[in-house]
Amino acid sequence: MQGAETAMIEDGTIAVLFWVFALGSAALDHADGLFEREAAQRFGTVSVAAAQIDGRDAGTEGRVSWYPGVSYGPLRPVMEIGAGTDGGGYAGIGFAVQKELDLGPVPLFLGMEFVPGLWLGDAADRLGGAFTIRSGVEVGVRLGAMDGARLSVVMDHRSNGELYSDNAGLETVGLRLHMPF
Repeated sequence: MQGAETAMIEDGTIAVLFWVFALGSAALDHADGLFEREAAQRFGTVSVAAAQIDGRDAGTEGRVSWYPGVSYGPLRPVMEIGAGTDGGGYAGIGFAVQKELDLGPVPLFLGMEFVPGLWLGDAADRLGGAFTIRSGVEVGVRLGAMDGARLSVVMDHRSNGELYSDNAGLETVGLRLHMPF
């Protein structure tokens, strides 16, 4: 991979960690129904992130995500759209997992996502093809004064998983605001 010395993630590490995290959470927290459908808080997110493709600057990406009011055990469906300043647009549907961290007085959480999707425009050409899989991890804090809102730092990786002959990687690091509704 060109630019590997500056790339954050080169393979499916986050995707593998997502499924380990999700299945472990299901086994520990949902013993009566590992993936039973449950009501959950609906919320949306807005994020902005710096992007790199194969370790080279790819501008900025903005993304809006929606989490409907349902979960399947620890898995939360997520639908998202995004656009980059480099001319690419993105849409995906997948799953997220969030876990509250009880580390004292600071109300932290850890989240992971696995979202297959489609890139359109220049980014699709630069990533080897339109189909990509986004896997991400975030660490954030619950904002007590805003009734369920959260703020997090998010990092993700997208690639086509070697479905195409060119498998460039897109990485982003940014901030995300979660707002319940």
